[in-house]
Amino acid sequence: MNPNSKQFKKLQKEWYKKLAKDGFDDIETGEQFLKRYSNCHFLYRSQNKNLDFEDVILKFKSLETYFRLAGYFFNEYDFKDEVEKLIWAQHADGISYRDIAQNLKLKNIKTSKTRVHNKIDRLKKIMFERYKDEIYDEADE
Repeated sequence: MNPNSKQFKKLQKEWYKKLAKDGFDDIETGEQFLKRYSNCHFLYRSQNKNLDFEDVILKFKSLETYFRLAGYFFNEYDFKDEVEKLIWAQHADGISYRDIAQNLKLKNIKTSKTRVHNKIDRLKKIMFERYKDEIYDEADE
């Protein structure tokens, strides 16, 4: 059946109506285009921050590198105490400063979001100094 024929369009409309009634949400717009593409997350971010697609990809690669190095740092650095190590472990897992502070309070460790932020900032400086060659090498790629 020709997809441009009236008969096809009528049949298609009938079936789309039945599917919609059953709660089906088609991923295509009907013109052979997807409503949302797999990179929609990148495009959405780029639209909101005035970045083009390549800039957004670079940002995500930078974040990937940062958190990979944060994991290395966790395993290689001699932390001052267990609290500092616990803070960095959660940071390396991408947990927010606020949530880290709340998690510590649940363990009866007195802290605040500001204290967590200050410890992480101090540790970041050490990490960046330790891995600066690797950071610059990856930036050149």
